[in-house]
Amino acid sequence: MNKLLSIIVPVYNVEKYLERCLTSLLEQEYKDIEIILVDDGSTDSSGEICDSYAEKYNNIKVIHQSNGGLSAARNTGVKAAEGDYIAFVDSDDWVKPDMFSKLMGEVQSHPDVDMVKCGYCETDGKGYEKEILFSGSDRQHLIEKDNLLKYYGKGALWVIAWNTVYRRDLAKQVEFPVGLYHEDNYASFFYLYYSHSCIIVNEPLYCYWQNPDGITGSADKLAKRRRDMVEVLERLLKYADGQPQLRNSAIYKKLEEGWARQQFHLIRDDKSIMSISREAKGRIVRLLDLRRKCIFNYILWKRKIDIE
Repeated sequence: MNKLLSIIVPVYNVEKYLERCLTSLLEQEYKDIEIILVDDGSTDSSGEICDSYAEKYNNIKVIHQSNGGLSAARNTGVKAAEGDYIAFVDSDDWVKPDMFSKLMGEVQSHPDVDMVKCGYCETDGKGYEKEILFSGSDRQHLIEKDNLLKYYGKGALWVIAWNTVYRRDLAKQVEFPVGLYHEDNYASFFYLYYSHSCIIVNEPLYCYWQNPDGITGSADKLAKRRRDMVEVLERLLKYADGQPQLRNSAIYKKLEEGWARQQFHLIRDDKSIMSISREAKGRIVRLLDLRRKCIFNYILWKRKIDIE
C-alpha cells in the first residue's frame, strides 16, 4: 500500500500564479496525496481560488488564517497534515509530474528513510532553466550513525525546504521561526540534526520560479533580512550551547563563523548602527579572517561606533 503524502502550500496574494501550482500538483503521477492550502490572510482572490479547488477535489483541504507569514503558514499546515510523509511547495512555483512518484518511490523501497531530496531548476517560466543539482552521483543513500548535520550550509539544496519529502514524525519535531526571514536556514539545521538517513534523487524535479517582482527589495527589507540572518544564527548557537555533542563540534565553529560574517555585513551596510557591545566586538574580531577584521576595525573607527 502506498504511503499518504501531505503537500503543504502556503498561500498569500498569489492569484496570478496559484492555479499553475495547483495544476502541477493535481497532475502528479503519485496519487496518494492530500494538498493542504494555508491561506495566510490573502487580500486578493487567492482565498476564493483555494475554496473553489477544495470544492472540486476531495484531496484538497483549505485552512484560512490571519496573516502570519510563510513560517506560520507552514507550521499550521504541518499540524493539520495526516500523511506519513510531508512536503512543502511554494504557491508561485510548480513541480514536474514525476517529482513525487520518484521521491515516494524511494520511500516505498526504504520505509525507514527520514528524508528524500531532489534537485531543482531555476526558471522564468518562458524557456529559461538552470539546473541546480547535488554534487556526486544520480542517486545517493546517506546513512549517518549520529546525524546528517555535517551537510548543513553546504549549498542551497541542503537548506531549502521545498525539495524534500520528510517523514511525518521528523516534520512535526521542527517549527519554522515565525516573523523571520531565512526560516529555511533555521529549520534545515534541525531536519539534519534529527535525521539518520537521507536519499538524494539528483534530478531537477522542482521548478523554482524567479518572480521578477521579488528580486529586489527596499532598503528596510534588505536590512531586516540581514538582522534576521543574525538572529537565526544566534538562536542556533544558543541551542547548540545546550547540547554537549554540538558545543564542541565542527558545526558549532561553522555557526560561529557564519554569525561573525553576517554581523560584519550588517554593520558594514546598516549605517543606522552606532553602537556595539564590547563582548560582541571581541567575538566578531576573533572569528573574522584577517581581511574582514581590518575592514571591520576601520568601519568602527570611521563611523565612530560606540563600544559599550
